[in-house]
Amino acid sequence: MKMQVRVVWAVYLIYRRKYKLLFSLITFVLSWLSVEFISIRTGIPNPWFQLGNALAAQPQLIQFYEYTGVLGGTIWILLSNCLLFLFLSSLLKGKKSNLILQLSAFLCLLLSPILISSQIVFIPDSYNEEVLIINTHQSDKSILKVSFTELLSESVNNISEKTKYIIWPESIFESMISIANIEKSAIVRDVQKGLIKNDSVIFVCGLVLSDNDIIYNTALTINSENVSIYKKRQIAPFSEYKPLFIGTLKMFNWSDYEISPGHEIMRENNRISVNICYESIFGELIAKNCYSTKGKAIALISNEVWTTGASKLLLKICSMRAIENRKYILRSTNSGISSVIKPDGSIMAYSDSKKSLSHLKAEIFTNSYITFYMRNGDYIGFLSITVLMVLICFTTIFSFVRTPKIYVDFFLISQKDT
Repeated sequence: MKMQVRVVWAVYLIYRRKYKLLFSLITFVLSWLSVEFISIRTGIPNPWFQLGNALAAQPQLIQFYEYTGVLGGTIWILLSNCLLFLFLSSLLKGKKSNLILQLSAFLCLLLSPILISSQIVFIPDSYNEEVLIINTHQSDKSILKVSFTELLSESVNNISEKTKYIIWPESIFESMISIANIEKSAIVRDVQKGLIKNDSVIFVCGLVLSDNDIIYNTALTINSENVSIYKKRQIAPFSEYKPLFIGTLKMFNWSDYEISPGHEIMRENNRISVNICYESIFGELIAKNCYSTKGKAIALISNEVWTTGASKLLLKICSMRAIENRKYILRSTNSGISSVIKPDGSIMAYSDSKKSLSHLKAEIFTNSYITFYMRNGDYIGFLSITVLMVLICFTTIFSFVRTPKIYVDFFLISQKDT
């Protein structure tokens, strides 16, 4: 986060030395959006720290994320603060001619997204389906007290004829299975025999799979006919892989193996889109998976035994994913907060039970609606970085050639501005 802020302020200060305040603020906003966009795409320096995430606790205010994603919240916060800064700057300098215009622009920008969000009402166009979510908890990070037999028994005892989705947490099995043998494994056989009562039932769980010497954190989607494997694409630093040279440090207690990232988005299959744990931070990734699978709901499986205090944050972030895709989020966790989140971002049901094994049941309304954000992803970030590059080239060129008068009048600082 510190590096991100330093880069943005460095760009702003460079331009502020020569250019007018308004133009400098424009470069500030574009720089911030560009850095966030790069962070989302690369995971560097840290994709958690996006200004738009600060609004996750108030889903009623951010229904417009369906069109903009989190970057829409970021640009809202940045522009509102810039307009307020311009107003206060004019007020302190005694420039009364611009006060009414600047105050009006600030209030208009501040209130418009709220009013727009209040007018957006999403009504699913499908019928209700029952979902069974299994929640596990372990107090010790190194000891797994729930066996596959217990998980299967808990599921069998709580499914009904209406149950269409059964969701288990991420990587709760200690054993590692080869991808080549997964369809013939006892886990798949017992799930299909004990839980898949008809063709409409879908089962999702997390499992660590190996492909020769390569290890993947995966989600299995099982129905009565086949098994689909999704390999986690955004793996978590420190807990799943050693970032750069840090892996050589002895002070960290590394696991015995590293997880490799998958490189393929999900294909159309089984009416449900699946993502794993850390991926819930990456809105565009989840939107692409949901769009490619034509998923009518989104399963987010997570193992949060590795962290303390992040469960509530991840839950709030998942509310934004529900709004962006207008899908129910079915969240099954180990040592976290399992939940069902409505397409408007509100939490329909949740369980943070400290029992080693518990369950959560709810009825959801699935839908096949495709949002603007699902189609276009983080287009705001792409546009921002493009415009910023154009401005940098534009100002660099005119610093070496004869400067047109219009460029001087609108961009450069005059004696009157100092």
